[in-house]
Amino acid sequence: LLVALYTLSDFGAVSILRYETFTWAIYNQYRGAFDRTLAALLSLVLVAATLLILTAESAVRGKSRAHRARATLTRRTVPLGSWSLPARLACFAMVLPGLGLPIAVTVYWLVRGLLAGERFAALPGYAWNSVLASALAAAACGVMAVTVSLLATRFTSRAGRLAERLSYLGYGLPGIVIGLALVFFGARWLPMLYQTLAMLVLAYCVRFLPQAVAAVSASLRQISPRLEEAALSLGRRRIDVFLGITLPLAWPGILSGMALVFLTTMKELPVTLLLAPIGFETLATRIWSATSEAFLARAAAPSLLLLILSALSISILLRQEPEQSL
Repeated sequence: LLVALYTLSDFGAVSILRYETFTWAIYNQYRGAFDRTLAALLSLVLVAATLLILTAESAVRGKSRAHRARATLTRRTVPLGSWSLPARLACFAMVLPGLGLPIAVTVYWLVRGLLAGERFAALPGYAWNSVLASALAAAACGVMAVTVSLLATRFTSRAGRLAERLSYLGYGLPGIVIGLALVFFGARWLPMLYQTLAMLVLAYCVRFLPQAVAAVSASLRQISPRLEEAALSLGRRRIDVFLGITLPLAWPGILSGMALVFLTTMKELPVTLLLAPIGFETLATRIWSATSEAFLARAAAPSLLLLILSALSISILLRQEPEQSL
């Protein structure tokens, strides 16, 4: 389901490879025509396709239930012997196409660009814009995710469960549709926020809030409510219980959710193209504009820097895994 939804909403890869999909057609209609009716119509078709995939997945899953088995797991090392080298090569073969090849090609074009006299003086500015927008989106999603997750996990009300389910709707919508909707909304109803950083961060939150909610909710569900009830019975205020007990215990999950939002926001393209302020270029938009004009050497440096920044957020996610598993 996640692969299907992400593939349906992807814009960067299909635009660079000139593969005509709905996202590619919607963007061209938005940029190349004064009448945005066809772009809106194509967006509705894309939303209908998304809903069709969600409905099909729900029908296939049916009324299946998940069960938790409590068992004591023991870890045992099995020596592979002569199969050790083939096993390592198999793992390496899985990593090479997805990581080694892009890095090698990026370094190749970077070296060619430097030898040809390519200059990257504006690169720090693009990196700063990417980090700023991603950090603001991660912080905003972290605050909202804590609020929604507390309502869903600590209060047995329909409002809390409804808020959690509604927060996931944005992830099912393609980014270009969200961006196009906020363009219409901002231009007509909130012109003071149109093409501002605040509107861009709002679009990021609508798009990626489910990632933070999932991580924070999972972390809160691992915390026994008895700890909070014990503190309340001793006369502590709810805000003190939250700041002194709940927040420190849930912090690994909150940090993981924020890091995941930061990572995905860093490489988000269609929302940024549609809603970014004038002159506000990020690493993703710079890569897209350079490759769309076939200046591959010019796109190499921002691509490599984007990989480095993404690796930093991934390292934060990996550091939280041992704590989450406990």
